[in-house]
Amino acid sequence: MRLDGVHELPIFLGVPRAEVEALIKGADQQRHRHGSYLFREGQPADFFGYVISGCYKLSLTDLNGDEVIMHIGVRGEALAIMATMTARCRFPFDAVAMGDSQFLAIPRENFFQRWVTHPLVLLRYQNDLQGRIFRSHDEKRIQHRPLTERVADLLIYLADHKIGRAGHLGIPITRREIAAYVGAKVESVIRVMSGWSREGLIESSERMICIRDRFRLAERCSTRSPSAISHETRLARLWQSSSVSSNTMNCVKGINERPQLPRPGISGNSSLE
Repeated sequence: MRLDGVHELPIFLGVPRAEVEALIKGADQQRHRHGSYLFREGQPADFFGYVISGCYKLSLTDLNGDEVIMHIGVRGEALAIMATMTARCRFPFDAVAMGDSQFLAIPRENFFQRWVTHPLVLLRYQNDLQGRIFRSHDEKRIQHRPLTERVADLLIYLADHKIGRAGHLGIPITRREIAAYVGAKVESVIRVMSGWSREGLIESSERMICIRDRFRLAERCSTRSPSAISHETRLARLWQSSSVSSNTMNCVKGINERPQLPRPGISGNSSLE
């Protein structure tokens, strides 16, 4: 079986090639253009899988017709992981490509026939789910905080865990999508981010965002513990020195975080899909 990029996914690192081939037997490597669907709400959840490249948002439409983004998954992250847990389950959200993206769709029955008997891969799979739960708890904690704190928390999280290169968020995301993620009006998000641009905290184009002053942006997240803020301070100073790479930053930050194998994705509005 020839599937580009599959063996380099974090879930399969260190796993012999023959074992990976057995785990993904019958899988389909799907390619999607920006705005196209990986799956739709109500569709039978007969597969789960991993983002190979690009990113996907899990979203639904509320009673007012507005988009609500539940999660954004990037390379190496699992999507539709709850599809393996429930008999005759249907997807509760839409999954939409953000930019050109690729996804490894693995048949649901593979999980029960092969994954549950592979300790290392199963442990990593469970860590993906655990990390999603941790993130949903973090977002629940700040959901009633001021909008500036919620947006700053989201941008810092995206920069820490979905980063393309130092300071640049590794995903194409609009202000409308940020608003749909944090549960706010797009006009309010534009007002907040425009202020940060004038202050020199961020720089943004239509779909890309660069954090210019991470330390000052982290200070907007006043709900974080004093120890977390002091750690953010150390990281921000390291980041702003030319000798430290973004990968080094993420490794240093991981020392004071919950154990991870690897870091799973974000999950807005307590989504576990």
